Amino acid sequence: MTDSGASTFSDVVADAVRRWRKARELTVEALVERCAELGAAHVTTNVIWNLESGRRRADVRGGRRSGEEH
Repeated sequence: MTDSGASTFSDVVADAVRRWRKARELTVEALVERCAELGAAHVTTNVIWNLESGRRRADVRGGRRSGEEH
């Protein structure tokens, strides 16, 4: 949530990921393993932890952060 109380896109995504993961009783590690199986090996435990805690913002472009090689 932002200071004004409004949810950002990233807040909504983080909440959805957390609720989806917990509803399926998945650990962060299990979710990361599943992401890797589906071809998203760049999704690490740190990515999930940071997304769920708000330290990482959701990127709607689906690409890598600027400065990273493709």
